[in-house]
Amino acid sequence: MNARFPRYILPILFAAVLAAGCDNTFEPKAEFEERLVVFAILDKSAPKQIVRLESTYDAEFTNPDQAKEKRTIRDVDVIMNDGFGSYRFEREAIVEENGDTSYIWVNEDLDPREGRSYNLRVIRDGETIAIADAQVPSRSFIRMSVRTGASSAKGVNVSAGAISTSATPQGYYFRLWVLGTADVDGEIRVIRQEVPYAYNDATGEFLLPKPVRASEISFPVDYVQNAKSDLLTQYPSATNFIVMAIGYTMDVNFYNYYKTVRGFDDPVTVRQDRPDITNITNGIGVFGATVADTIARTYNSFIGS
Repeated sequence: MNARFPRYILPILFAAVLAAGCDNTFEPKAEFEERLVVFAILDKSAPKQIVRLESTYDAEFTNPDQAKEKRTIRDVDVIMNDGFGSYRFEREAIVEENGDTSYIWVNEDLDPREGRSYNLRVIRDGETIAIADAQVPSRSFIRMSVRTGASSAKGVNVSAGAISTSATPQGYYFRLWVLGTADVDGEIRVIRQEVPYAYNDATGEFLLPKPVRASEISFPVDYVQNAKSDLLTQYPSATNFIVMAIGYTMDVNFYNYYKTVRGFDDPVTVRQDRPDITNITNGIGVFGATVADTIARTYNSFIGS
C-alpha cells in the first residue's frame, strides 16, 4: 500500500506558505490528471451486464475529497471479448438521486460462462484508453444443513459444494432468507426477511454476512425462527414459508477490490475511498465476476413448525 499523510497534516504544512504570502491569493491545487474509473462485475444471474465509467475530478490539494468539478464520461465505446465473440455495450442515461444525469453501458446478450476469461476495452476515438481481464469463477453448488445439538437444532450451515478447479473462487458471499407468501393489499406476494449470522454486543446490532475466504458459514437457528416471526408480525396471514440460501463465488479481482475498499474491515489500515489496487490498465476500479447459486427447503420440514 502507498503511505499517505493524514488529511490534517497538509493544512499545517501549508500554513507557513500562506502566512508568508497572505497578501496574495494562494489556492494550492493538484494538477488534474484524467484517469478512467471502471466498475464492471460480470454477474451470470443478472438480466444484463453493466459497465460504469467515471473520470477522476479536479479537487483542491488540501481537500481532495471535495470535488470542484465532476467529469462525466460520454463518448466512448465499451467492448468485451471472450475469444468466441465480441460484445458491444450500449450507453444508457440514468438519473442519480441528486438529479444529475450519468451514464452506464449495458449489454443484454452477454451470458457470462463459468471458467471463461473476458477482456474489457474502453475505446475513445479509435484508441483503447483502458483495458482489463477477468475470469468468471465456478459455481459453488451450495449446500444447506441443520446443525444439531444434544436434543435440538442449533444452527443452519451453508457451505460451498463441488468446485471446478479450472476457475477456483477466491471468495464467497453467503446470504440466508426466510420467504413466504401473503396477501398484500389484495394481491398475493412473496415476502422475505434476511437472517443475520451474529450479534454485536458492543453496538447492539445484528450482523449480516460479508464476503470471506471461508467456504462455510453458520446461522443460529433462533435467528432463522425470529425471521419467520418478524414476517408473521408484519403479515399475520403469511403462509408457505421456505428457507433459502444464496451463495456467490467471487473472482480474485472482485474479492480483493471489495476487501481493499472495506479497509479489510479496519478503516485504519487503508483509505477506504481510494483503493490502492486495481486490475484496470490505464485506469482504476475493478473488472471482476461473480456467480450465484441457490438452495431452498420448506421451513417446517427443515427447521420445524
